[in-house]
Amino acid sequence: MRLRRSPLALMTNKVLGFCKISREAFDFANDVSVLMIWKRSVIQMKKCHFFPFLKPEILVLVILLCLVPRSGQAFQRKPDFILRVHQETSETDGEAFAIPAERASGDRRKTFISRIPLLSERDITAVYPFKADDGSNAVALQLRPHGRLALGVASAESLGRCFLIYANGRQLPDVFVDSRVEDGIFVIPGGLTDEEIAKLVKLYPRIGATKKSKKK
Repeated sequence: MRLRRSPLALMTNKVLGFCKISREAFDFANDVSVLMIWKRSVIQMKKCHFFPFLKPEILVLVILLCLVPRSGQAFQRKPDFILRVHQETSETDGEAFAIPAERASGDRRKTFISRIPLLSERDITAVYPFKADDGSNAVALQLRPHGRLALGVASAESLGRCFLIYANGRQLPDVFVDSRVEDGIFVIPGGLTDEEIAKLVKLYPRIGATKKSKKK
């Protein structure tokens, strides 16, 4: 006997196909990413003609709310260290992709940065703290493959511009881009507190540290 799938199941599969939603997408999503997925999904659904009596906004929102808990990200506690690195961009990119900001160094010139962060604490795999020239705390971050690729592409596109850095909601000194970064190392040039360095060292291994057996 051949089982027929219910209209609701068929509709849900179609919606998921148009939304292109997966667990990996939600694992990577942060800040405004879910909102952008919702907006794009609604636009795609409005192009469809199935179940016209249902509002696309409501249907997509319900499906997203069902899927978000499965990602395991929505209900995790706040990270001990929050990092956001934004690529400097242009106002011509539009408000959907660019937001106003100020450079931390120099005359604090007004500029625009990418709405979605280039890097976050999820991209860190190892750290190397050191003292900056001004005596404040700095750190070199070794990135995961995704972060390494993103940094390489963004640094090539941003020559002559800056990366704006925010740690735990506080703006840190900018990084001026004068060459492409291909080694997957991103350096925060200063401004970190002793407490933040202590958290980074606790959360991540040091760059170059070998994994030794604990049996001695």
